[in-house]
Amino acid sequence: MAPTYFTSIRRGQNDSYSSVNSSSGCHRMNLTRRSFVLLSACASVGQVLGQGVAPRVAKPQAKPAPSGRPFDAHFVDIAHEAGLTAPVIYGNSESKDYILETTGCGCAFIDYDNDGWMDIFVLTGTRVGGAPPGTTNRLYKNNRDGTFTDVTQKAGLQDVGWASAVCVGDYNNDGFEDMFCTYFGQNKLYRNNGDGTFTDVTKPAGERTAIAIGREFPWNAGRVACHPAFIPCIETTAMGRLPT
Repeated sequence: MAPTYFTSIRRGQNDSYSSVNSSSGCHRMNLTRRSFVLLSACASVGQVLGQGVAPRVAKPQAKPAPSGRPFDAHFVDIAHEAGLTAPVIYGNSESKDYILETTGCGCAFIDYDNDGWMDIFVLTGTRVGGAPPGTTNRLYKNNRDGTFTDVTQKAGLQDVGWASAVCVGDYNNDGFEDMFCTYFGQNKLYRNNGDGTFTDVTKPAGERTAIAIGREFPWNAGRVACHPAFIPCIETTAMGRLPT
């Protein structure tokens, strides 16, 4: 029977890596941190290409013939007329120094007061040097006439942070839609009180739930769980400075 070899990669104190074989003829190969990253990248590219990715010589498909049908779609920006005037803050408006500043944020259409008309909840971020005055997520109530009223303060939804996404759902089955917001850092769960206000129940939802909501897969309201080992990688990558 042919001998079986096992190879392990170890990281040294000086950011160097070495491979150690379990065979009797132990062989050690020292790698610098840069060489290790390059080797890993090459291995990843090899796996991707082995999964059927088209080569660079692939020819694009021919453009289909025009249908000849008229395209009458036309959109007009009426945000100002509708009362949606507050700016969304997400990093420096002139330039972006950190990856975190480039992610942006989302919004949700939610009938929070059950009047049959869709209201709008708009997320916002902040800036590395501090948020400008008035920065907050905003809840706009539908006035049923094509306009909206900012009811953020009345609803108890004033908050400043690196918000990313929002998911709407009636988590406690009381007939009123609640909201789960993802942030860089502590994600938050808002319970609809049924009287036009919301309560942050991230912590009261339970210690286990609070940890899961706050730490696992920040920025993504559609994902449920992630191994804790990935958390430092996500946070470090998010705050990494963009190349100049």
